[in-house]
Amino acid sequence: MPSPAENLKINGERLWDSLMEMAKIGPGVAGGNNRQTLTDEDSAGRHLFQRWCDAAGCTMGVDEMGNMFARRDGTDPDALPVYVGSHLDTQPTGGKYDGVLGVLGGLEVIRTLNDLDIKTKHPIIEKILDFRELQKLKNTYVDTLPKLIRSETGRIHTSFNQVVAATGRLSSDNPNLQNIPIRTEKGRKIRAAFVPRNSNYELMASDYSQIELRIMAEMSGD
Repeated sequence: MPSPAENLKINGERLWDSLMEMAKIGPGVAGGNNRQTLTDEDSAGRHLFQRWCDAAGCTMGVDEMGNMFARRDGTDPDALPVYVGSHLDTQPTGGKYDGVLGVLGGLEVIRTLNDLDIKTKHPIIEKILDFRELQKLKNTYVDTLPKLIRSETGRIHTSFNQVVAATGRLSSDNPNLQNIPIRTEKGRKIRAAFVPRNSNYELMASDYSQIELRIMAEMSGD
């Protein structure tokens, strides 16, 4: 065990390997990453981080706002916790180290303490901020959707476009019904606001599964 005056050194190679492993999820432009909040890539990144925290002996938790917490207990149950962390999600053209360096750097501190069998008086809590999800839900849906309600019907009516997407697929706007969130509990609450006019109507969801490949196969006779 190092002396009290000695600075601890983390395992830089392990930290780098963790960064590169996380970077495989949601590769972006120019070597960056694209793990936007409310996407499958964001969810995959959070699940990977949780597995690493479980392996480090941390207890996991999630608050009502969706923030993740990984806790390494201290020796004094009454001592205030030390918080470290950042966010795992990125902007559409986010860098490879955007936010995640703070998250995995905090995890590496916990791993190093475990390697050296060092017990801390204060618990260490790794916090994964989820404010971007709330911000996106508010700006994109909560603030915007009420403005799209038509006064004549009291309902929302999207516009379908046949010649906008380069692939030839249908798209919609005002609002984009193809992008209503469903992957998180908070997102599903927004989706629950979309209901049929009355019992005589139903909402239908459809998807052109691999339509480009199917068209190519039909045209080629394959």
